[in-house]
Amino acid sequence: DFSILGSSSVYPELLYRGKVVFRYTPINDDYVEINWGQFTNEAELLNLLAEYRVNANGFHQTADEIGKYLCGQGNIAENYKRFLFAYM
Repeated sequence: DFSILGSSSVYPELLYRGKVVFRYTPINDDYVEINWGQFTNEAELLNLLAEYRVNANGFHQTADEIGKYLCGQGNIAENYKRFLFAYM
């Protein structure tokens, strides 16, 4: 139960929903300071997958912690609505 992203556009949303995300980052993206779960080549991805098989619960816990760090607490749909009504 994980996703592999080639772009960081949905990265925080998936993390907020408690999903484990492996992020392909051949160059620095918007989340450059979050090194967890990123890979730049096939060997690194295979290593992440092997680690995930051994410790899936730990990966899900870390994904949840990073999601809360990036997105805050509460309902993400309501957070978006408040943001859009305030700034649009």
